[in-house]
Amino acid sequence: MAALGSLVLTVALGPRKNRWNPKHANDFNPSNTTYICLATLSLYTCWIFFNAGSTTALAGEMAYSAGRATTNTIIAGASGGLTLMALHYYKNRNEKSKFSLVMICNGNLAGLVAVTGSCDGIELWAAFVIGILGGLTYWAFGMLVHKLHIDDPVDAFPIHGGCGLIGA
Repeated sequence: MAALGSLVLTVALGPRKNRWNPKHANDFNPSNTTYICLATLSLYTCWIFFNAGSTTALAGEMAYSAGRATTNTIIAGASGGLTLMALHYYKNRNEKSKFSLVMICNGNLAGLVAVTGSCDGIELWAAFVIGILGGLTYWAFGMLVHKLHIDDPVDAFPIHGGCGLIGA
C-alpha cells in the first residue's frame, strides 16, 4: 500500500521542471554517489538486523531461523545488485559509462525488498533466485514508470511496489 501511495503522490505532484526535456537530461543524473552508497550500506545493514529480529527467535534452537534470515537477506541483496550490474553493462556495453553504481545500489535494495517476506523460510538458492527476480522486476517497473513519464526521483514505486509483489 505504501508503494501505491508513493505512486499516487508522485503522479499528483507532477514532474520536476524540465524533467522530460531532452536538453536537460543530464540535470537529473544522480549527483552524489558517495551518499547514495552510504545510504544503501546503512539500509542494507538495518535490513539484515530487521529480518533477523523479525523471526523473534534469537535464543535456543530457533536461533537457526534468525541465521537463515540473515544469510538469505545478504544473498538476495547481493544477487539483486549483481543482476542490475549485468543488465546495465549489457545495455550500455558500447557506451562510455558501462557500469552504474546507482543501479547496483538500487539492485541491492530490490533484492532486499523481494526477500523480506520469506527470508527465514527459504533455502539459500531460493534467496539467490528471488534477488535476481527482484532486480529484473525493478528494471521492468523502472522502465514502465519512465515510459509513462512518471517522475519518481528515488524509484520508490519500482523498488517497493514491483519487488514487494515478487516477495509477497
